[in-house]
Amino acid sequence: MFKSWESTVMQEVSYKHLRTWLGALLLCVGSAAHAQDVPPGPDPADVDASAAQADAGDPPSRVARLSYQAGDVGFLPSGEKDWSAVTVNRPLTTGDRLSSSQGARAELELDGGALRIGQNTDFGFLALNDQITQVELTQGTLNVAVRQLDQGESYEIDTPTVALVIDQPGTYRVDISGDGKATRVTDFDGTAVVYGQNGAQRGIDQGSRYEFNDSALSDVAVSPIGGGDEFDNWAAERDQRYTQAITTTRQYVSEDVVGAQDLAQYGDWQSDDDYGEVWYPTQVDTGWAPYRSGHWAFIAPWGWTWVDDLPWGFAPYHYGRWICLRGRWGWVPGPIVRRPVYAPALVAFVGGGVRIGVGGPVGWFPLGPGEVYNPWYRASRGYYTRVNVTNLRERGLARAAIVDRINHHYDYFHRGQPFPNQRFVNRDAPRAFSAMSAQNFAAARNVRQNLAGGDARQFANAQVMSHGPTLRPTAASFAQPRPAQARPLPAGGFNRPVVARTAPSPSMLHQGPLVRAAGTPATAPRPQFNNVRVLSGHGPDSAAPRPTPQAAPRNEAFGQSPRPATAGGQPALRSGELPSAR
Repeated sequence: MFKSWESTVMQEVSYKHLRTWLGALLLCVGSAAHAQDVPPGPDPADVDASAAQADAGDPPSRVARLSYQAGDVGFLPSGEKDWSAVTVNRPLTTGDRLSSSQGARAELELDGGALRIGQNTDFGFLALNDQITQVELTQGTLNVAVRQLDQGESYEIDTPTVALVIDQPGTYRVDISGDGKATRVTDFDGTAVVYGQNGAQRGIDQGSRYEFNDSALSDVAVSPIGGGDEFDNWAAERDQRYTQAITTTRQYVSEDVVGAQDLAQYGDWQSDDDYGEVWYPTQVDTGWAPYRSGHWAFIAPWGWTWVDDLPWGFAPYHYGRWICLRGRWGWVPGPIVRRPVYAPALVAFVGGGVRIGVGGPVGWFPLGPGEVYNPWYRASRGYYTRVNVTNLRERGLARAAIVDRINHHYDYFHRGQPFPNQRFVNRDAPRAFSAMSAQNFAAARNVRQNLAGGDARQFANAQVMSHGPTLRPTAASFAQPRPAQARPLPAGGFNRPVVARTAPSPSMLHQGPLVRAAGTPATAPRPQFNNVRVLSGHGPDSAAPRPTPQAAPRNEAFGQSPRPATAGGQPALRSGELPSAR
């Protein structure tokens, strides 16, 4: 399919047009270092002396991936006012929001857990960094499955009534009543703490359901879980799918590589004498190549980010490296380490120094094993080292030697200079080089459908850009518009207030380069959390005494009647309800 499509494109492009396009790209490469609208390199004053420490201005090492979507799910990117469409494999971070319609569901995968959104749910990230996953749930249903946590890491679910804090593995469900005045927390597995106003807090236990009717935690109804509904069973099936897939994959790739569970279903592993274990996709068309089936989006603080169309297209594009062996493209993961650092795209750019109005082309090819990645956003020496060393695996080379190589490259990166005499294993590989016009690139158009014709051999001597493209993003760069017939969504964000134990302070948010309009530089938009009320007066993190569970009274706001008890004392299942799979 790809091969015939590319042949058609080549037939339609005249030799004169192709020669003009290639000349523009080569001219663009030569002037890229001088045509930067945004300073992409790190500030010399902010460079860390130690590669083991992160600079305060570095982006987080983790994101959430939209790993499942069914039905109408609206997306509000951080700092934007207009709701957009969203697709699987979109990275989400602090300030991003989702809204699901009737019958819709969505799943967000993180390096140590998953967040699953039910129908009629409004959800947003208040903070997503290396220490905390903090979300707001203003209405609807959320399933939280936490598999593992680093020291000092936590999840926090902020609702209109209470804040749920999870600092150890477990599985929970949070429901908001229709009127927003009550929060129901179901503890399937694990223990957590619920926080309220004036220092109120209480621990919750596995196997119980808690209904909080006020923020003082004075009106609480506790009951056994009983049977689950279809959403519970769907979430349990997703957990089981992940467990089964990662059991096969963990011997090849770190469990913290987001999207690793998809590799077993869509490809196979083969051992290579030079590169070790290599993953090859098995469900791709003839002539397929990486970084073509998808589009580029502008996601702060990283800037230009690859979003792939294929269902497995997350892990191999944000971690590890690609290699073409015997005409077949395969993915080489990094070392098996805890929390490898996410990257927006692991490519080398050629071109991109021309303003969008001029229409200069932008080209790129995937980085190969052992090749150092140069971010096109601010990066300290510590971050530069981590994002490379956690994604590079080279047989027969000690970690210290790899770090030395990375440090040598950083010296040039820091000065904004290309590394001298650098060789790229994929530069001349089949179908490695991809390019498109700057207009199509910035408009987030599909690369495969807008691929510009050209021969990668024409660029054998072209200099790779030291920091990536400096194109100005347009409105379409952030997200695609929603269909005209889609349901209306609130333009002003989520107005229902939530309470939080942790303040989503500016220190948690990253300011990166962003240019909104020609000649008007601006910082990356910071999310506005005007609906968050931070709880105060908390003492030591000790749970209050837990009362003996008792039957929960009916809460009309949740839109359901109490379930009658069976002979065994457990609530009977409602019509259409399934036994809990947990």
